[in-house]
Amino acid sequence: MLEYITDIVKTIGGRPAGTEQEKQAQYRTAEWLKKYCSRVEVEPFEAKLHAQFGSLKVFTSGYFLALLLLIISPVSAALLAMVNTILFVGHFVMNLHWLDFLFQDHTSYNAWGEVLPTHEPKSVILVAGHIDSVYEFKWWYRFGHWGGLMTVGASLIIPLQAFTFGAVTFSESMTFRIVAGVLFLVLSPLLLAHVDMHNKNVPVDGALDNLTGVAMGVEMVKYFSENPLKHTVVRAVSFGAEEPGMRGSEAFADAHYDKLIEEKAFLINVDTTKDVDQIAIVRSELRTMTFFDKAAIEKMEQSFVEENVAVKKVNLLIGNTDAASFELEDLPCISIIGLDNDKLDPTYHTRLDNLENYNPEASRLVSKVLVSYIKKHDAEMSNL
Repeated sequence: MLEYITDIVKTIGGRPAGTEQEKQAQYRTAEWLKKYCSRVEVEPFEAKLHAQFGSLKVFTSGYFLALLLLIISPVSAALLAMVNTILFVGHFVMNLHWLDFLFQDHTSYNAWGEVLPTHEPKSVILVAGHIDSVYEFKWWYRFGHWGGLMTVGASLIIPLQAFTFGAVTFSESMTFRIVAGVLFLVLSPLLLAHVDMHNKNVPVDGALDNLTGVAMGVEMVKYFSENPLKHTVVRAVSFGAEEPGMRGSEAFADAHYDKLIEEKAFLINVDTTKDVDQIAIVRSELRTMTFFDKAAIEKMEQSFVEENVAVKKVNLLIGNTDAASFELEDLPCISIIGLDNDKLDPTYHTRLDNLENYNPEASRLVSKVLVSYIKKHDAEMSNL
């Protein structure tokens, strides 16, 4: 896995969604997959790749316009702040893409390759990660955990403004109105964390987030090309454009939905295996209100126990994984991470996400568990 990650980082570097570098990384990944797979595909797709982060300027404008309207008409200010909040939560937080119509399509790519079993296929296991990285989140790099809190604060003051301005409309106190206006003017610099989030001069290497996930897929097809299964197809998938709202996994699920159902496919999504003591199975993802199947979680947890690898179960409060795209389409899946979920990791979306901070042991442990899990799954298929 280290060899693959090193190759992509050293040859291509950072790979923001929709860039030539992301495209090159997918075709280079396809070359790796061709060493082990009987079939390899690179699939382009169109998506609104700038709609997720580009929309933050829209919500910031709505915030300041509501602040201005408070002077003229508190009712109009409250209504605008409420609409702004609803759109912010729906489009940005929950990834519902409500404002996509304001943005142009751009091209990204998914890549995949598969290893066939020796006998009739009865199921498919997909092992996936995403190839794209981000432009550095500048405030997170400069201020660490405080930069993360600044971003959270910028998100919270938008609904807080709606609530407060709504309260103003039910009050006849001019003092309350003035205090509310001053308060949200004072808080407004927090919105810099939204409108000036990225350092466009620093495309993050993404050695951890998420070449570790793609490398896991490459490792699985490599292993099972040398140790064939009887009835299970193993398919490695490299999703594009995860960072701007899981666009690649959405496109893949849409394009292959009927086939995935027919194949009895199950997705194991791996995202950022960095820390040995932070390996975890994701139970839910708050932003998209995604809840993963408890039976699937317990089955994967049992494989960790059998291989004597420590694992936690977590609820993601910030961020999403590509497994959410499958779960929202009722496609069987699970997600595994290896990054601290309780506080902001200094490598997350910063230039510190590099080879120097990659720990191969975390990937090795997850790999050992997945091999065991897939073998046990294949044995179950053989008994059907």
